[in-house]
Amino acid sequence: PSDTWRRQQAQRIACTFLSALNSCLVQENDIIHRVVSSIKSGQEVNDLARSCSDLDSLQIQDGSMQKIRGIMIGLSHALPLLGSISSDLMKCALLVVEKLPWGSGKGFALYSAYKNALGSGVLEQKDLMEVIATTSNFVQ
Repeated sequence: PSDTWRRQQAQRIACTFLSALNSCLVQENDIIHRVVSSIKSGQEVNDLARSCSDLDSLQIQDGSMQKIRGIMIGLSHALPLLGSISSDLMKCALLVVEKLPWGSGKGFALYSAYKNALGSGVLEQKDLMEVIATTSNFVQ
C-alpha cells in the first residue's frame, strides 16, 4: 500500500473513533466536530489547539461507559497514526481525551498517545511531568 492510502486509512480510523466518542457525550461537542473535520480535510485550523485546550471536562452519557472504553482502546492505536499525519491534530485529539473523566478508559489511550507525542516532539518532558502531577493529585 502507498503512503497516501495509509494516510487516508489513518484519517478515516481517527475520524470514526472521535465521532463515536462525541456521540457518547451528554452533549456533542462542536470542537470535536471541528477536529474531525480538520482530520478529514487534512487541513489544520489555526486556533484549534487553543480551543481544545480550553475545553471543559466532558461528561459521558449514562449507559455509554462500556462503549467509550472500547473507543479508548481503539484510539490508543489510532492516535499514533494521527501523529504521522499532523502533530497539531494529534495534540488536539490528545487534549480531547484528557478532558474525559477518569474511569472512562482514557488511560488506555493516554499511554500510547503520550509515548508517541514525546517521541515525535509534540510534547516535551515538562508537559508529561505536569500530567503526572495532576494525575497523582487526582489519585490521592
